[in-house]
Amino acid sequence: MGFLRTNPTGLAIVTAPGLAPPLSGDASEYLSGDGTWESIPATFNFYLDTDVSDIGTYRHAYTVPSSDVEETISTVCAANPTLIQGWVTEVNVPSMLEIHDGVVDIHVTASKTAAAGTKNVKIYAELYTITTGPTVETLLGTSELTPDLGTKAAYTLSIFTPFTVITAATRLLLKFYCTANGTGTNPTANFFVEGTTLARWALTGHPVAIAPGAHAATHVTGADQLADAIPGAPGTHGLLTGVDKAKLDSIVGVWESGSVSTSGAVTATLITHAVAAGRAEVYSYTIIGTRADNPNQNAAAVGYTVVATFRRTAAGAPVQIGVANVTSWQEDAELAAADINTTISGNDVLLEVTGVAATDINWVATQYTLAVAA
Repeated sequence: MGFLRTNPTGLAIVTAPGLAPPLSGDASEYLSGDGTWESIPATFNFYLDTDVSDIGTYRHAYTVPSSDVEETISTVCAANPTLIQGWVTEVNVPSMLEIHDGVVDIHVTASKTAAAGTKNVKIYAELYTITTGPTVETLLGTSELTPDLGTKAAYTLSIFTPFTVITAATRLLLKFYCTANGTGTNPTANFFVEGTTLARWALTGHPVAIAPGAHAATHVTGADQLADAIPGAPGTHGLLTGVDKAKLDSIVGVWESGSVSTSGAVTATLITHAVAAGRAEVYSYTIIGTRADNPNQNAAAVGYTVVATFRRTAAGAPVQIGVANVTSWQEDAELAAADINTTISGNDVLLEVTGVAATDINWVATQYTLAVAA
């Protein structure tokens, strides 16, 4: 639960181009779990442009779309993967201190040149934070693969990003890659930007907050006093004590996600989760795998839900309690040999998947972690 208050300055809220306004015109802050007022995160849209950026060969991603005509970036996919191009935000954009865990939506238009190359080709994206002086790129997440490219068509990709603390000077970098599969000669992937294609991605912060007016809040010395103001209900008052806050702070819930592809009966890591010292954690996994090899895309699939429990002392390595419990599974017969497993590597817990012989599978998973600190 969160608590909203109106803009404390009483001034109009002005947002930069590409920045969506807060939840309402006068709800600019919410009361966080530590009793402080925090600004409500918003959504940034970044449009891919052909302008060369100030960092290497990357192009610019702007918060407003270009009025230029459509342009095409063509890439021969001679290696797996082959970089198509990277797009970096402008200096001091998005000027955020935190990236909230959530989904980055990516919209692109692409095609394969029919007369160039006989192999099939797919594309995918990777999102990074990037800082300069020196230049450091840190991977936030990787999208799924598109289907095999054909004639010019629009595609939607998703990247699940973890909660990440950054500085106001941190910029964002989105890279697109192509990967070839099958036999024959190397294909050419065409990537369309500007014009009416509006190739873009959207990054959104998302605190959980109730609607304005459901609660009112006033400040008292030493603590926040919260008054219930739900219409029709009697008002009640109470103080959040230090003990109460400590209890709340000891309970942590985090969403994570991952994606990976397997080719054949190989084992790959889908999600890597670091177990903090002095924690007991329960993981709820949802996993789906779908056949990806041409011409059998989505001709077979598997789906699982899994619960696993781990603990770690202040100085020791993680320990699994019992065995992972597969609470449900559904699978097409031809993917019945696929498998999932949880293992420990150092202080990390790995969710692993095993593919099927002579078969390409795209895997996606989410992990919800409920943790209690000592």
